[in-house]
Amino acid sequence: MTILNISLSEELKEFLEAELVCEGFASESDYLRNLVQEARKRRAKLDLESLPLEGLQSPSTPISHEELLGVERDALEGLPDESIPP
Repeated sequence: MTILNISLSEELKEFLEAELVCEGFASESDYLRNLVQEARKRRAKLDLESLPLEGLQSPSTPISHEELLGVERDALEGLPDESIPP
């Protein structure tokens, strides 16, 4: 694990200490780690939500019937414990 040192104003330090008590974090490190993980999740969600729009805005590519059947076959092979009716 990497060590990170940060500087906070007295006001922010007091807020952090109050948050530790209110939210039940054991340490400043746990609190900050949680903040970073939550920010990471939000970024991943935003990135995921943007994919359909990017797909709609990209040029379409024709696909043959055989290619479509191959995609379907690959998808079904990826679900070994599930049965999907044809």
